[in-house]
Amino acid sequence: MATFSDYVKNIFWVLLLLQFAPLFFKGIRTQYSDMFEEKTRVGVIPITGDIEHANPTIKDVKKFFEDKNLKAIVLKIDSPGGVSPAGQAIFQEILHYKKLHPEKFVVSYVERLAASAAYYIACAGDYIIATPSSTIGSIGVIIQHPSFKGLLEKINVSYTITKTGEYKGIGNPFLTMTPEEKAIFQELSNDTYKQFIRDVSAQRPQLSTDVKLWAEGKIFTGEQALALKLIDETGSPSTVERVLREKAQIIGKVEWIKPAKKRSFLANLFAQDEDDDSITYLSAAVDSICQAVESRYATQSMLS
Repeated sequence: MATFSDYVKNIFWVLLLLQFAPLFFKGIRTQYSDMFEEKTRVGVIPITGDIEHANPTIKDVKKFFEDKNLKAIVLKIDSPGGVSPAGQAIFQEILHYKKLHPEKFVVSYVERLAASAAYYIACAGDYIIATPSSTIGSIGVIIQHPSFKGLLEKINVSYTITKTGEYKGIGNPFLTMTPEEKAIFQELSNDTYKQFIRDVSAQRPQLSTDVKLWAEGKIFTGEQALALKLIDETGSPSTVERVLREKAQIIGKVEWIKPAKKRSFLANLFAQDEDDDSITYLSAAVDSICQAVESRYATQSMLS
């Protein structure tokens, strides 16, 4: 006689089947419905929101560059920027893997916003496309630190520290910043800015040598950025596809491969993909399994 535990187990397996079955059969359907149509896979790496940590994006960059099934890569950028070291790390990793895999053409596409560290990353691409009214630039550095010393004095609270080293504790929001400390922050900002300008200029030698025209924190529309050579072309997703076909010799249908979404079990079970015309690494794996099985049995039939 079935126990309650047995029912729970059965429900679990049914839920598991419901989670993966649609994706599995979609992969099979896609694989065999298009088996006679030539197609090319292009990786799409989204770079969105505030850029605070480089590691997640770097993992996607490494995976996509090392994937032999991907002909090219698109950096789809919609970000106001973020922490300079994170943007710089992503920028340098893209350049690193471009040297290892020069066969992969990289397009940076901006639909809405690529400012500061986000534009830094965009410059790692071989070609930058942005919509005419997008916001581009903000090439500059800012160091912000609040001051609460006046507030403490108003509520009659004192604050003292014990330190070793004249500048230890620099930027403490509860103490008054000295001119010497402010000078140190200014030196940090200036040096980071020089690195930003250096890297952008190296990637885009067509820019004017007068950095005041395109840097100093200025922002531009896509059309203004094109006139300044901050981008290569204005356009939309169809422009991206056209450029890929021209620059990367892509033919046939384009399959846009995105990093697998990290979602909970229930989210995966009930959520639907936002982009039906794109596939993730999980669905791409289904295609690979189908190809392996097809190849195996095709070989066996040839030998029999």
